[in-house]
Amino acid sequence: MRLVELSVTNFRSLGDVQGIPIHKQTILTGHNDCGRTATLDAIAFLLGERPLADSDISQFAESEPRALPCRRTMTPRSRSR
Repeated sequence: MRLVELSVTNFRSLGDVQGIPIHKQTILTGHNDCGRTATLDAIAFLLGERPLADSDISQFAESEPRALPCRRTMTPRSRSR
């Protein structure tokens, strides 16, 4: 299995981030408080390496009563050569 793209919803400061491409070498850059650590923690949660804490639920989810909390979802894609 190989991670090729990451989308994150309602995780810490990441309200709705779609389509972060993941390559063999991926560099996360940005200013302070832009979500680099949150992105890495979301990947760790996805892979089962870290539990979900109450503080991980985004303020975006708390402000929207119908929003779903964080959940772990992986969608396999076929490898084309």
